[in-house]
Amino acid sequence: MRLAKAVKITVIAVPVLLVAVFAVAIAVLLNTDFNKYKPMIAEETKAAIGRDLVIAGDLEISISLTPSVSVAGVTLSNAKWGARPEMIRVERLEAQISLLPLVFGVVDVKRVVLVGADILLEVDKKGVANFDFKPPAAKAAKKQNGAAAKKAPDAPAESEALIPVIREVLIRDSRLRYTDARSGARYDTVIESLTLRGDGPDEPLELDYTGSYNGSPIELAVKLGAPAELLKPSKPWPVDLSLEAGGATLTIKGTIAEPVKAKGLNLAVAVSGDQLGELSKLAGAPVPAMGAYSLSAQITGTPAATVELT
Repeated sequence: MRLAKAVKITVIAVPVLLVAVFAVAIAVLLNTDFNKYKPMIAEETKAAIGRDLVIAGDLEISISLTPSVSVAGVTLSNAKWGARPEMIRVERLEAQISLLPLVFGVVDVKRVVLVGADILLEVDKKGVANFDFKPPAAKAAKKQNGAAAKKAPDAPAESEALIPVIREVLIRDSRLRYTDARSGARYDTVIESLTLRGDGPDEPLELDYTGSYNGSPIELAVKLGAPAELLKPSKPWPVDLSLEAGGATLTIKGTIAEPVKAKGLNLAVAVSGDQLGELSKLAGAPVPAMGAYSLSAQITGTPAATVELT
């Protein structure tokens, strides 16, 4: 009788306790000014990569079972020799995370939204890249000496690291530019809309992209196998790609036995278009102005060994 009563009390108490803890957590979050952490975030960024991070807008928190964090007006400074002061500019960044999975050590990101990003990647005449991030020299030396003296305690094992589940990534009205002062190469990618979807490491990925490359419109649709199958495939990894660019249509469909090692290709590839010369913008060099073209092939084998075209 006492055992039955204890079980009954436990069954009632546990949900009530969880609700109470959740209510307290919400109250704390609602009454916390997260903007006071902006200087700390900037300091940690500076210490890690030696660049200035500026968060101009307020950190806004929306509380629910899937709370969201959003911020506007984020910039990351460029290298001193760069073409402009900021390497990265972002109009708005938002992330939505599920609370309950965190209890079990799972970082479940429902959605990441990036709007108005402008990223400039540069390489100078000496071959130095602005994306070669380095911490301040003094801190780097101190960190190196400290690491040599003793191993950091309680370092989590690789298998214990939290691997976030990101279910959807949305990028809108963004731009990525790359320039190389040594070769004179310049590439400009505009992302009008990019959506990446996946329900976890064991589920397939889908990507849809609309934008342009060097002024040439591009539409891309990709369906791939599960991310977890990349490293330890239990079956051939599926690939289904459709690309329209430069007046051409390219399709790739089939499987790859070991995607990371590029082994075991079994892909049907087809490309066609009305005018070969329209590929000039994509190629970054003049392409002969020939007429309509069409090519299809079945690619099998491993590039490092033998590849067959049929």
